[in-house]
Amino acid sequence: MKVFKLHLAEVTVGIFFVIMVACFFRGSGYDTEFSAAVPCNEDWICVTEEGITEYPVLPEKISIPEGREEIILRRELDEDVISINSLGFYTSHQEVAVFVEGKQIYRKKAPKNVHSKTPGNCWNFVQMQEEYAKKTLEIRLRNCYDYGSVEVPEFTYGPQSAIVVQQLNRKTPSLLTGISMLVLGLILVISWFTIGKKNAFS
Repeated sequence: MKVFKLHLAEVTVGIFFVIMVACFFRGSGYDTEFSAAVPCNEDWICVTEEGITEYPVLPEKISIPEGREEIILRRELDEDVISINSLGFYTSHQEVAVFVEGKQIYRKKAPKNVHSKTPGNCWNFVQMQEEYAKKTLEIRLRNCYDYGSVEVPEFTYGPQSAIVVQQLNRKTPSLLTGISMLVLGLILVISWFTIGKKNAFS
C-alpha cells in the first residue's frame, strides 16, 4: 500500500508538470494586443573611429579600436511616429545618450551619489513625439569597461506597457520551467521522507 502511495504521488507530480507545460505552450501561441511592440533593428548606420558602416540588421556586437568604447547608431524615424510610443532597449554597463536632429532627448549614466562608474543593467525607454517623424535618431552607446567591442541591444518600438509585457512573455518559459522543476523536486523529496523512507526501513 505504501509503495502504491509513493508511485501515486510520483504520477500526480508528473501529470501536474505536463499540464503546466501544456498550458504554457498553448498560451504562448496566442496573438495578443501586445503585438503592437515591434522590433526596430533594421536599417541602421553605425559610426565608429574606423568609419561608417550600414547594417540592414544590427549585429549582437560591434568591434571597436582599443581604448575607444563608444559607437554611434543612426536611423531615420518613420513617418508614423506617435507620442504614445517609445523606443525600448536593454543595456548592461553602458552609458546611453539619445538625440533627434542633434537635440538630446534621453540620457542614462551612472548616478552621481553612487560610488560606481556604471549605471548597471537597466531598461531604457525613449519617449517618442510626433514631431520626430522622418528625422534622424542618434543613439550613443559607451562601454563603462574596456571590452574591445560594444554589445548592441535589441530595439523595440511601441507602447511602453506593450514592450514590458512582451519581454515578460519571453522570460516566462525559463521562469515556469524553473518553478516547475523546483516544485517537482520538493514534492518528490517530501514523498520520499513521508512514504518511501518509512517503507524502506519498515
